[in-house]
Amino acid sequence: MVTFAFLFSIAMSSPFAAGSTSDLPAVVTANYPQDLAAQLARDGADTPDNRQQAYTRISSPTGDYIVAAYSNKVKGAVVLLHKENTGYTVVQEVSERIGDREPQVESVDVDADGVPEAVVMYEYGMRPTIETHIYRLADGHLQLISPTEKHGNSSIGYPNFLDLNGNGILDLENDRLGGTREKPVVVREHYVFSNGKYVAAEPLDYYRVFYRDEGQPATRTSKITIPAASLAKPFRMVIVNGASSGHGYRVSAATVTLNGVAVASPSDFSEQRSSWSIPVSLQQSNAITVGLEGKPRSRIAIVIRHD
Repeated sequence: MVTFAFLFSIAMSSPFAAGSTSDLPAVVTANYPQDLAAQLARDGADTPDNRQQAYTRISSPTGDYIVAAYSNKVKGAVVLLHKENTGYTVVQEVSERIGDREPQVESVDVDADGVPEAVVMYEYGMRPTIETHIYRLADGHLQLISPTEKHGNSSIGYPNFLDLNGNGILDLENDRLGGTREKPVVVREHYVFSNGKYVAAEPLDYYRVFYRDEGQPATRTSKITIPAASLAKPFRMVIVNGASSGHGYRVSAATVTLNGVAVASPSDFSEQRSSWSIPVSLQQSNAITVGLEGKPRSRIAIVIRHD
């Protein structure tokens, strides 16, 4: 998974101009949204613990920006700050259909154009649930590019970004709970980046992350069942080294077998290789076995998809 940084409670501060990296937390603090502060004041709850912020920096051809996510533990807001000669100024505030609390923000270049997008996450609801909003910078403003449901709320929980095509453009895998209360099932949704936003695509036939544990290397086996009606389709196995966590979590060597036949050997892996696909033939019942070498906590994702 991606690691989200700069999550902490904040205290009130007076606005001032700032340009160095060390000043950025104070800049974000100084621009805490007035509507969130007013709600805290009305409720008699304006304490440092109830003010939360998270942020990321984004550099683009139109300038340097901060995407900041705020919360008063009841309501959230996403604010775009633009760096000017005298400091940072607020360009835009988004507060509709935003989660409740515990904001997290990370920069992820989902479309391989060199300008990262802002991935903003919030908790909401009585039972902590994650929702994610993905914004790109377009003409100096935030543009929502992640899927939403019919009321405009986020359709995404905790996202898995995967380079399934080896071109740096990241697909989005999202797991959500479906089925009924008596028989809940995990629904794996798949989105692709198309025409500037994420759109629904054919679900992945299989997705799992395999981890290199502490101690001696060990193998793991996973089962996959394919509906009989789908067996005539051409399938591909995609190996994503590092899974959605990126370069620092890639394995240096591994072995992958499908139904006892090796499809990837240690020589296929290196920490410089990100992802590749292999045509495979599937039966109705299949077994994937993975053995990982390299440093503990490294990982690979195995994806099965049909063409």
